[in-house]
Amino acid sequence: MREPGEEFGRETLPKEVMATISARIEPSKAESLTDLSREFAFFTTAPFHVYAGLLAEPLQEFAAAHSKATVALLPFEKPIFSGFKKNGDVYWNHMLGAVDREHWQRCLQFLSGVVMKDTPKKIFWRSLPHSIEIVDALLLQKSSSLPDPLPMVGVTVFGLDGNLKKVVVQRAINPSTDIPKVLVRAPDRATVLYARNLFRRPNR
Repeated sequence: MREPGEEFGRETLPKEVMATISARIEPSKAESLTDLSREFAFFTTAPFHVYAGLLAEPLQEFAAAHSKATVALLPFEKPIFSGFKKNGDVYWNHMLGAVDREHWQRCLQFLSGVVMKDTPKKIFWRSLPHSIEIVDALLLQKSSSLPDPLPMVGVTVFGLDGNLKKVVVQRAINPSTDIPKVLVRAPDRATVLYARNLFRRPNR
């Protein structure tokens, strides 16, 4: 597992994040996320930034290590998630990550291995990947009426398994009127014990 560093308690800087990621996808030229999904896998690392306070963007690291990969953050006019709000900023509710399918398994493995810790405060987080479906936000953005049935696309959420809390995203109960929302739960006992032992070790 890799450790991006002790990046807790800092503000996310979306403009800097956007500037360091190679965004070579042009969603304006695509009709739908369903079309794009043939070539790209979709995901969000929003929990890392909003709930763990991570400033460094793991995608930047991945893109730097895989120069041939197409990695992008896709912005949407309307929110596609609910609950990614920090200091009044709802930036991450409107963003979706994408990587070409040729590099997706490597990207999945990389982001699944992210570990974050704040030793002085004894706060521990590790990536918790899980899959949900969202309504095709790009198609809806370009449509004047709701299609029936609603087209859905798969998204990998990189949630958080922490010693203080657990952060996941729940798919919309009624996709025609609702969007996926963040759920903050009590931590798993196994994670609490793991972190307790981790912080007891010398030089940790």
